Amino acid sequence: RGRLDECLTHGERFESQLARRMGLPPLPHTNLAEGVVVRSVVEAPHQRTLFKQKIAEFGETQYQNTDWKKSKCGGAHVLPDASVSLRYEIEARVTEQRLANVVSKVGRVDPSDRAACRQLCDALKDDVVDALFDDDVLESRELLDTEGMQDHLEKTARILVVQHLRALPR
Repeated sequence: RGRLDECLTHGERFESQLARRMGLPPLPHTNLAEGVVVRSVVEAPHQRTLFKQKIAEFGETQYQNTDWKKSKCGGAHVLPDASVSLRYEIEARVTEQRLANVVSKVGRVDPSDRAACRQLCDALKDDVVDALFDDDVLESRELLDTEGMQDHLEKTARILVVQHLRALPR
């Protein structure tokens, strides 16, 4: 808690104080906080005025190649087609960390419960779409609803959810 400039300069890598605040014994290992959330004390109606500074270990967006836009252009100064760009941005946001965060919100899923598995996949897709808007990758749903983009999002999310469910102890 503090002034905006203080919050922005607070490092995002620090030991979590949550266990201590809850009166729990200290952990035998380092327990890093996920990061810092900077939020306005007073919010405008119907506006989300916060942002997160997360440490890399908790990042929900991961690019295989951070210079992928340059490589798709063959070194030229032309950006890739919007649909190609959106496919990469979707793939960068369908991550194990994002799925873990979704599971923490919806709860564990029984792999034999098809409806619950479908809900988990849908919740992951919704979170990815929210992130695309939050990160200013999408300005409207228009591009998301074209050129098989929904199918791409479904396939990418489903692969990750199936991997997650298969890894659960039975």
